[in-house]
Amino acid sequence: MYIIETRTITRTECALKGSEIMTVAEAVRLLKLAGESSIGGMIERGKLTRVIDSTEPNPRHATRLLKAEVLSLRAKRRAAR
Repeated sequence: MYIIETRTITRTECALKGSEIMTVAEAVRLLKLAGESSIGGMIERGKLTRVIDSTEPNPRHATRLLKAEVLSLRAKRRAAR
């Protein structure tokens, strides 16, 4: 299960909404960022939505991101070049 803001959703519900989940490390690679702290800033500024994976045993690794948002951000960054 995942928590988005204050709601808990299952992986099935994510699929029904067309949302894909990715790890912070995957997003860092896709966006070609220097490190994971950049993702935290994007979450704070509202550019990315934080999804908490409640099945992840290590809370430090429980943050997930919506893949559609990451891909959209990557496209915008490429267009700005």
